[in-house]
Amino acid sequence: MKLGLILKDITKTELPILGGAAAGLYVEKKVSPMVPFVKDNPMLHPILPIAAGVALKTAKSPMLKNVGTGMITAGGLSIINRLVPSIGIFGMTDDDINDAIDDVLKATVQSVNDEINEDIDEDIDEDIDEDIDEDIDEDIDEDIDEDMDEE
Repeated sequence: MKLGLILKDITKTELPILGGAAAGLYVEKKVSPMVPFVKDNPMLHPILPIAAGVALKTAKSPMLKNVGTGMITAGGLSIINRLVPSIGIFGMTDDDINDAIDDVLKATVQSVNDEINEDIDEDIDEDIDEDIDEDIDEDIDEDIDEDMDEE
C-alpha cells in the first residue's frame, strides 16, 4: 500500500478515534467534576464524554464522527471499569488506560515511521540504480565515440 494512502487512512480514522478517547478521558477527569449535577457523583463522570461523543456522531464530518467514537469508547470503558472493576481488561485503572492509549499512539507513529523509511529506502535504491545505469550508458557512449574518433 502506498504511504500516502496509509497516512490518509490513519489520519482520517485511527488518530481521530485515539484523540477522541484522550478527549473523553480529559472531559471525564477535568470537566465532569465541574458540572453541577455530575460533580458530586463520580459514577456519573463518564456520562459527559459519552454525551459529547454522541453529539459528535451526528456531525457530517467523518473525522468528527471518529472523535465521537473515541469519546464514547473512553466513557463506556470507564463506566464498565467503575461498575465491574474485577473483570479482565475492564479492571484497568485510569493509569492503565492512559498507558494503553500511549502505547497505541506510539505504535501508530512507529508504523508510520517504518512506512516512510521503507518508501525512502526504495526511492534511494531506485535513484542509485538509475544513476548507475545512466553512468554505464554514458561510459559506453563515450567509449563508442572514442573508438569512432580513433578510426
